[in-house]
Parts: sequence; structure tokens; C-alpha cells
Amino acid sequence: MVLAGLGSPRQEYWLADHLTATGARAGVGVGGSFDVIAGDVPRAPAVWRRLHVEWFYRLLSEPSRWRRQLALPCFVLLVLRDRLRG
Repeated sequence: MVLAGLGSPRQEYWLADHLTATGARAGVGVGGSFDVIAGDVPRAPAVWRRLHVEWFYRLLSEPSRWRRQLALPCFVLLVLRDRLRG
């Protein structure tokens, strides 16, 4: 398994282009998880995590991320469209 922490959509493009060459059977885009695990970025307070909006806390803490976060609603709409088509 390959974990790619390059940020979206770069990590997805990288996995699509290179996963086969790695010999791995699966690839996962983990975004900024490595930054949190390394201790470079603090986790959101527990209440934010319980509400499952840690991503929103990070957006408020790092306003420069807003442009990248615009991909999330597009992704949700694509998933919903795909599910409705069945």
C-alpha cells in the first residue's frame, strides 16, 4: 500500500500515474495527515473532532487552504450524482 500525502488533487494524480510502477496493490491519498502525525500541525480540539469537522477547524486555522477546500463540495456532488445514477 502506498500512502501519498501531497495534497489534493496532486496526490490523486500521482497515484494514478505511478501506483502500478510501485508494485503496490492499493494507494491512499492521506492529504495533511502526515503533518498531523509528525506534530507539525496540531489536531483540532476534541469537540471539533467529535462533530467530524476537523477539516473545517483546519480551514479556519489556515485560511490559505480555502482554495484547495473548494474541491470538497465538487467531490461530494460527483459522488451523489454517481450514486443517484445507480
